[in-house]
Amino acid sequence: MEVAQRKKRVHAQHVAKASDAEMRNGSNPSLADVMPESDPAFPIVSSILHIVPASRWTFAHVGPDGNLALVLGSYANGRRLAELTAEFACQRKKAPTGSRIAATLGSLGDFASGITLLFADARANFGILTLCERPKWDRLRRANSAC
Repeated sequence: MEVAQRKKRVHAQHVAKASDAEMRNGSNPSLADVMPESDPAFPIVSSILHIVPASRWTFAHVGPDGNLALVLGSYANGRRLAELTAEFACQRKKAPTGSRIAATLGSLGDFASGITLLFADARANFGILTLCERPKWDRLRRANSAC
């Protein structure tokens, strides 16, 4: 078996295990539940979500017209597109082109912290990913209430 195929299989197993655990705990869906593995952003976003703890995440591709398209996330919210569009605009005011990793500039609501990643090169934007984390005491409270 080729190395790339083995890595993909191991990666899929990790995603499946994370998804199973989340579903058992009644928490938010995993990336594999909302984004097809055939999406070019899947391996990148998946790797980030395995490394960076996030209570909530949202991802969107940037369409050829520069507008956000295909908004995906770990929670259902009718305001996701508007919130992500506003965050994208705020981040682009700070850095008009290229990739960027920075604190989330928009409202965090009840989250303690947030980070935004812009996927781009000098000529085009590809996507935006926001990761938000609840305070530790809130995560513990939520975990204990699920028991």
